[in-house]
Amino acid sequence: MFIDGGLGQVHAVQMIVDAFRMSIPVVGLAKDDAHRTRAVVFNDGYEIELKNNKLLFSYAGTIQEEVHRFAITFMRGTKGRKMTHSVLEDIPGIGPKRRGKLLAHFGGIEGIKNADYTALMEVDGMNSKAAESVIEFFEKRR
Repeated sequence: MFIDGGLGQVHAVQMIVDAFRMSIPVVGLAKDDAHRTRAVVFNDGYEIELKNNKLLFSYAGTIQEEVHRFAITFMRGTKGRKMTHSVLEDIPGIGPKRRGKLLAHFGGIEGIKNADYTALMEVDGMNSKAAESVIEFFEKRR
């Protein structure tokens, strides 16, 4: 297992691997004071300096770049999904059409949250069950 971390991280990961009784060697990428990768480090503390091994340095750098690219892409996707998720999507019986009508009628989540049964029933497309679902949903969150 190749990890982006020094001897401390290698030991931590090796303990987890060992706890699961797996036989997987763990090696890490140690950094210098300028946070540049300087060596491959093994669990026993043995290091292979990368400045003397251009092929290994290139290989380790390629792995690091790919891992960082994957992590950044993953985080952007997660953040994007969170930013486009509406709390209204979590209310049973409130689909896209009702969400749109509720937002248009009340002007936002706060208005919907503070609406009573009578006010909710004034919204086009609302029925008794949906209005009760909205009220129950926001009461549980208070």
